[in-house]
Parts: sequence; C-alpha cells; structure tokens
Amino acid sequence: MSILFSSLYHINHELSSVDPIEFNNNNTDLLEYTQRLILDIKSNPNKRKFDFSSNNTEVRVNIDKFIDNDFDTASLSNANRLLRIEKLAQTNVDKLSIELQKGSFFQAVLAENGLFQIVLSKAEHKAFLDETDIKRHAGLPWEKKIFKAAIIEADSHHQIQSIFVFDTNPIMAKYWWRDFLELKERITDTVNTKNVFLTLERQIFNPLNIKAPADHILLKNSSLQYFLSNTEFNFSDFYQQVFEKYDPISPEYFELNIPERFEKIKKEKSFDTKFTIVKEEIKSKVRTKIRLSDDIELILLDAIDELRAVIRGGKELDGKKYIKIYSDTGYEVFKEKE
Repeated sequence: MSILFSSLYHINHELSSVDPIEFNNNNTDLLEYTQRLILDIKSNPNKRKFDFSSNNTEVRVNIDKFIDNDFDTASLSNANRLLRIEKLAQTNVDKLSIELQKGSFFQAVLAENGLFQIVLSKAEHKAFLDETDIKRHAGLPWEKKIFKAAIIEADSHHQIQSIFVFDTNPIMAKYWWRDFLELKERITDTVNTKNVFLTLERQIFNPLNIKAPADHILLKNSSLQYFLSNTEFNFSDFYQQVFEKYDPISPEYFELNIPERFEKIKKEKSFDTKFTIVKEEIKSKVRTKIRLSDDIELILLDAIDELRAVIRGGKELDGKKYIKIYSDTGYEVFKEKE
C-alpha cells in the first residue's frame, strides 16, 4: 500500500475558513497512521455500507478527480463543502443547544492491488509543542480520536467498489453521510432489522431451543428487550449487553460456542452492523409459545423485564416438576380458600 496524496485541513467555523496544515506525504508515520485508520474502520463491527446517491454529486465528482491525480482541487473542494454542510447543520441544531464536534478534516488517497482507497475522516484537532523546534504545531492525534470516517474503494476505471462509513456517535450523523457525502443506504433500516433478527433466529435461537431451551427463552427475551428499548442497533453493544454477561442455566449452552457463532454472524452480508431499528419488524416476533403439556401452553405476549424473577422452574421433594409464575392477577384466579 502506498500513499499517493494526503491533506489535512482545520475546519474553522468562526472564521468560515478551511486552513491547510502542511506535512510530509512521504513520512513513514503518516503511512502507518493511515493504515491503522483504514484497518480500524474496516475491522470495526459497527460500520455501514453505502452507495452514492448519484454519480454527479460534488464528493463523487471529486473521487474521480482523486483518481485522475487532481488531488489539490478535489481535497480543497471537499474541505469547503464540509465547512458549508457543518455550518448549516449547526444552525439546524442550535435550537436544541447542541454543538457539533469541531475538528480537522483528513483526506488520503492510497493505491493497492490495482484499487484506489480514498479516506475521508473527521478527527479531533490537536495543537502541541514540538520538542525539536519548541514551536506550536497542529496535527492529528496518534492515539485515535476519530469522530467520523468513510473509506471509498474504486478501480482505475472510476467504478466504485465499496463505501464504508463509520461514526463514533451512537446514531450515525445524517449531516455526514447524507448531506456531506450525499450517500444512500445500501440496505434500508427495515431490511436490516428484519435480516439481523432472522439471522439470530437461524444461527442462535433455534440451536439454543434444541440444546438449551431455558437459555433460549431468556436470551430471546433479552434480545427482544434490546430491540424494543433501543433506537440504534450496534452489533458490539448488542452482543455485550445480551450475551457476553449472560449466566447460562444449562451446561449444554456451552456446546454451542456462542462467541464463535457471533464471529460468523458479524461477517454476514445481508445486514449492516449499525443501523436504526424499525420496531414494527420486531413486534411480530415478540409472541412466544411455551408448551407445558399436551393440554397447556404458556404464551408470552411481550418482552418481560427480569424474566428469571417472574417465571421460575422448580422440583418438589417427591420429584414432581413445576413452574412458578409471580402474578397478582393469576393469584386471584387460582387462589385457594384459606
């Protein structure tokens, strides 16, 4: 991998200017920084695939200019566009007392195996005192503090191969991907929500129901709670909140090797690992039937808080098995005379 071009601009809202920060494109540290940035974005499980909304948008045209070695024109155009979009976005959120993260705009063009990789990223703007000349300099933080980034891969014929967008915020900022980059989602939120849950059912819930039914009920319930109580799906957060901290009931649970299954799910192409949850797609999955005997079924109509504390299984001294359900309404129906 070689760096063909890179640039760094300080996006100055107060002066309405984009101020270039000079550095050496051939610096080995810069190459390492850029390679780390690309690796971090590509390996991050919480990114999203996009396409350009048109081949005639400003950033899309600038990608062609990057490929044609018109680096300075393209990078300055992108920087000025980001300034305009950020100022407009700031105006729109002023009434909410929200301030956009200020920072620097880093761009790089790299070549590898016949493909161009164009990196556009917004990073924390750092000022520091250089020990070599005891002068104040500005630059990128080595220990990553990236707010937003996009990696665009294209071939020498100007054909876009892939676009990945990354955002450290829980909700991916629309001003970045929709307004600045002028992208459209490759997979809609509705399809993402539907596909990720179908994948979970196929790869996790169905095998659990066979091997460890008690764990299946609890984990599916917790998964439904996550989908219904969160606005955004974040693959890493979902796994950590629902599965990583889970204390299994059945020894057979460990036979399924859930962490390995999630590693495979993470590589699925049918959904993004970060998207806005469409709750209508989940509500149809909430109803859960549990067969208790040939004559009795228990139906859970919704995701239940602290399910383990509401429904419990037990065994009497004579060996008879039972379930206990804590319910004031149920008590009134089944209570016996005192």
